[in-house]
Amino acid sequence: PRPNGVTYRVARTGERVIVGDIRTHELFIGVAEKNNWCGSMIGLPLKIGERVLGVMSVSRDRPYSFTKDELRILQLLGDQAAFLIENANLFAQMGTTLQHLSLLYDISRTLNSRLDVREILEQAAVTTCKALGGTLALVLEYHGAEKTLKPRVAYLAEEDKFIPTTSLDTLPVPGHGVAGWVAQQRAPALIANTNDDPRWINELPVDAEATSVICAPILSNEKLIATLSVYHSQADAFSQDHLSLLQAICQQVALAYSNAQRYQEINHLVDRLGAQQYRLESLIKELPVGLLLFDIENHLLSSNDAGKIFWEQLNPQIKDGQLIAVAGHSVAELRDRVNDPLPLEITLDAPQRRRFELQSRRIIIGNTQEWLLTIRDVTREREIQERIQMQDRLAVVGQLAAGIAHDFNNIMAAIVIYADLMQADRDISSTSKEHLTVIQRQVERASSLIRQILDFSRRSVMEQIELDLLPFVKEIEKLLQRILPETIQTEMVYDANEYLVFADPTRMQQVLMNLALNSRDAMPTGGRLCFELTTISFHPGDTKPSPYLTEGDWVRLSVSDTGIGIPPENLSRVFEPFFTTKGTGKGTGLGLAQVYGIIKQHGGVIDVHSQVGKGTTFHIYLPRQQSDLPLEVDPPNTHICDGRGRLVLLAEDDAAIRLAVSAMLEGSNFQVLTAINGVEALQILEDRNGAIDLLVTDLVMPQLNGDNLYHIIQDRWPGIKTLFITGHPLEISSDDLLTSGRVPWLQKPFSLNEFQRAIHELLGD
Repeated sequence: PRPNGVTYRVARTGERVIVGDIRTHELFIGVAEKNNWCGSMIGLPLKIGERVLGVMSVSRDRPYSFTKDELRILQLLGDQAAFLIENANLFAQMGTTLQHLSLLYDISRTLNSRLDVREILEQAAVTTCKALGGTLALVLEYHGAEKTLKPRVAYLAEEDKFIPTTSLDTLPVPGHGVAGWVAQQRAPALIANTNDDPRWINELPVDAEATSVICAPILSNEKLIATLSVYHSQADAFSQDHLSLLQAICQQVALAYSNAQRYQEINHLVDRLGAQQYRLESLIKELPVGLLLFDIENHLLSSNDAGKIFWEQLNPQIKDGQLIAVAGHSVAELRDRVNDPLPLEITLDAPQRRRFELQSRRIIIGNTQEWLLTIRDVTREREIQERIQMQDRLAVVGQLAAGIAHDFNNIMAAIVIYADLMQADRDISSTSKEHLTVIQRQVERASSLIRQILDFSRRSVMEQIELDLLPFVKEIEKLLQRILPETIQTEMVYDANEYLVFADPTRMQQVLMNLALNSRDAMPTGGRLCFELTTISFHPGDTKPSPYLTEGDWVRLSVSDTGIGIPPENLSRVFEPFFTTKGTGKGTGLGLAQVYGIIKQHGGVIDVHSQVGKGTTFHIYLPRQQSDLPLEVDPPNTHICDGRGRLVLLAEDDAAIRLAVSAMLEGSNFQVLTAINGVEALQILEDRNGAIDLLVTDLVMPQLNGDNLYHIIQDRWPGIKTLFITGHPLEISSDDLLTSGRVPWLQKPFSLNEFQRAIHELLGD
């Protein structure tokens, strides 16, 4: 051929050359015009692997006359021609009889008659193993995404059976064993003795008896499909002739494999097309959205199941088969909303409150005009939205309440300290002491209200332990039997289980008492109060009774009564602080707000259900614990301390509390240094080189907070004792510091005795 012609290039490069127009192609410049050549041409390499055995050229007298389908057919013919040439070469080179050619022909005929991929691989393993006299044939299928070889077929010739491949490990590629090497190199391998070849790695159970192995890749257009290995228990069992024959067999397997895959793809496509209409109909039928199709004259043409149900509930007005109106809205109004992005919302109050969204859309099919009405039941969705809005309102109120409670705590702290100091003064009259007693009682009531506010705002510090709710609730139920009216019967419902939670017993007692007293007020003529304990688990995809519940194990404590119930208009506000339906002087409106805050601070969820005249149920969900070892809390000490002239540094930004605590410390025989914030306290410590016995500090101060001051002191002067006094722990770091139990602390307001007891325990004398 011409040195720069099509045949020459194809033979040297091994790549296909397509000449759309001979007259303009670079390979025919000058030649086509000289010889008056016209048309198109294709040069195909006849290849086995990377070896070019020949070139097949096809030409036509029309430019650009070859289609994609014809190119694919020519490629298949070229592959077959290369295969036949290779067979002829093998016959000539090996000088054998027609045995191998007959074998290849039989294999080709057998494999090409199979249309199942697994059958092809199994038949290839059986035929190859028998033809080469092997003891085992193994097919490892290549998975390109994971770059692994997965055992697909294992045939044991001695027993003429297949070995299950599910127990065989998947091998990574490259670098693992002879099959991994073959897959990586895309080249065959012959191992005369597995003991002498570094490529052999005995990783699979079937490898144990192998002494000699041949392996070849199964390639389709240079894409690795699998590897086919034949094992023998004796050394030098295979020759190069066997390896060449194995390569030829792998070519046949690759061709049959590709044809089977194409057949399966075509069948799959046909099945998909055939099932598409069924799937669409099933999808529309099972949609939770109602779909109703009307013609231009408002006759109902079809609807899905949800549409039929919603349609009956909306009570449409139909006359002579034509739609007139839906739930008071005319059909003209509905059809006029075809371009409105917002749906029409309809509320039905009877027989139960339901909300629906209606939206219409125009549908044009050819010359036919129709319109589609979609209906969605949004009752549950609106309830969730209202709950979320309530949560947002409560969060805002909680932040405001926490700030107010902090300021009130500071005010109450100063009043309590000065009242205690005056009570200790022997010079005041008995009448003044009675007045002071009244002041102290009122302050205690105010402090209780502040604690309720802090509980609601989730800013109080919990002392949580592992608590089994079953004996705990039983004790509460026994207590309620003594204090509730005889007309109210209490009941416990539970099963044989452990109800372990991580909770503050005091706060949980407040929760149950508040709910029980509310139930008592809701049953003025008597009724039944029931406590029910159960465990419940939520898994991904489960429908949860509250949107705030997550997957996992929960303990549910339900408190139910048979009282008057809560009207629907008040149900969404029951947890708001200062909201109450009781008369003047009969409630502060903080009881349920406190319950809500305590449960939220425990990482739990509280939900309420009520029907007027039938009663109310509060469901409390707390994360379930697995341990059953409760922690014991030692009772507090009640000793009074004597400062003996020791030096105390007081850091407090509130002037009234600073003066009151200073007076209290000086009254206990301490020397007192004061600072208005952490920066000033740190300066005093540096001036005295940390030579103080005790630091009393507020948590929340300007410039430098008490917790940050504490960490600095621990690094520089670890011997200094620290006592925190706090209105409430606003910061997460402070909350973690207090709840960890590593440092003592007092909640404002605190009494003189509480303060002295804390100092006594801290100083240890």
